[in-house]
Amino acid sequence: METEEHEKAYTEIACLLAVLPREYTKQIPLIAKQAIKSKINEKYFVKFDSIKSVNDYKFSPIAKNLLAVLKYNCWADEDGKKKMMALLKKNTKIEYIKDW
Repeated sequence: METEEHEKAYTEIACLLAVLPREYTKQIPLIAKQAIKSKINEKYFVKFDSIKSVNDYKFSPIAKNLLAVLKYNCWADEDGKKKMMALLKKNTKIEYIKDW
């Protein structure tokens, strides 16, 4: 069962995806898009201005995590993935993260 915070996060991501250029959204697998859409809260809506930077918005922590997963799996090249993993290792300080 999804919590209200999860529903809010999925809604934030769905609203963002609605304004992203097709070159980004076509890289997301259909099953992922369907999963996001199935978990949104119809009573909650975020209006994104396609002119503003994504960094200008205050995403919930869960939405930030979901966006990071999308970036890693759908948009990052190998160098970008390495940078994301290095940042994760630095920020989590978990010893068992080796060769993700």
